[in-house]
Order: sequence, then structure tokens, then C-alpha cells
Amino acid sequence: MRKIFTSILIFFLSTNTFSEQLSNQDVDITSGSTLSNDSGLTIQQLTGGPYTIENAGTIEASNITSNSSTIRLEVDTTVTNSGLIDTAGSKNLNSILFIVNSGSNSLTNSGTIQTETSGNYGQAIHVQDATLTEIYNASNSTIKVTDSALNSGAIRVNTGGEINTITNDGTINNNENGYFDNKGTFDNNNIITTKQHYSRVRE
Repeated sequence: MRKIFTSILIFFLSTNTFSEQLSNQDVDITSGSTLSNDSGLTIQQLTGGPYTIENAGTIEASNITSNSSTIRLEVDTTVTNSGLIDTAGSKNLNSILFIVNSGSNSLTNSGTIQTETSGNYGQAIHVQDATLTEIYNASNSTIKVTDSALNSGAIRVNTGGEINTITNDGTINNNENGYFDNKGTFDNNNIITTKQHYSRVRE
């Protein structure tokens, strides 16, 4: 009996999967580790800061029914992703939501940030009433939305939001009925795809 228990314990520790929500703290997810909360809001930065989120593993929310995010940021936060940030569910989803946030935010992606939804309004990165100094998408990296029905965007900026600079050396992909939308400086060195004619940088 002790041998079986020990084997189970070793297996659990080796997978490094944590099902919880983290709030108002620096976050560092190492390679091979997973931070997961099915219903969303896996990470919330709501007060205090500035904070850093460094992800070399996986941060995910896999079963959001409506109107939530994997990461919600309302205060000054620097996000560095070299792993996977993944959101899946039915509709109104964001992998990373910057909202009501007057901080000096930035995002560097050298991995994958993706939202998967069969419904409307899926965003990989959503900026609303917030400002980002920069989004940098590195070579061989991806920001994408897949399987969305309508009104979705890999990067969506609306209602008082602004990204000062977007630099894309990788791939930004609106797989279904999406748009890329921003009014700041845009430097594209690689691939942006969309199935709608209104993929654009907004003046």
C-alpha cells in the first residue's frame, strides 16, 4: 500500500499541474508546469502592482461558458510568455484582458497565445480602457484565434484602449471571421492572416 501511494505522489509532483487562481502577485510558471482554472480568471491582477507574469509553461482556462478571461489585468503588469497561454469555451473569451488599466503595461510573446471558441467575440489579446506601451510577437511565435463564429480578433483594441507599438516578427492569425485592430504604431515583419477583408490598423 505504501509503495502504491509513493508512486502516485511521485507522478503528481512530476506533472507540476496546479488548479487554482492567483491574484495580485508576481507569477512565474516554469517550463513543464501548468497553471489551470477551468472557469477562467486563472490569474487576476486587480490591485497594487506593478507585477510581472513570466510563463515558460502553460497558463490555461479550458471550459469558460461566457464572458471571462484566462488572465485579467487591471493594474500595471509586464507579461513575458515563452510557453502557452490558452483559453477555450463557448463565447466572449479572452486569453489576456487588459481593462480599466492606467499602468505601463507591455507584452512580449515568444510562444503561443491562443483563444479557441465556437461562439462570438473571441480575443487572444483584448485591450479596453487601457494602454500598452508595446506588444512584441517574436519570430516563430503565434497570437491567434481559432474556430470563432463572428467578431473576433487576435488583437482587439476598443473603448478607450491603445497599444503604442506593435511589432510582429511571428504570426498573428485570425483564423475565422476576425480582425486585427489598433490605432498605434504597427511594424509587421512577418505574417498576419484573416478571412475577412477588414483586417486593418485603425487610424
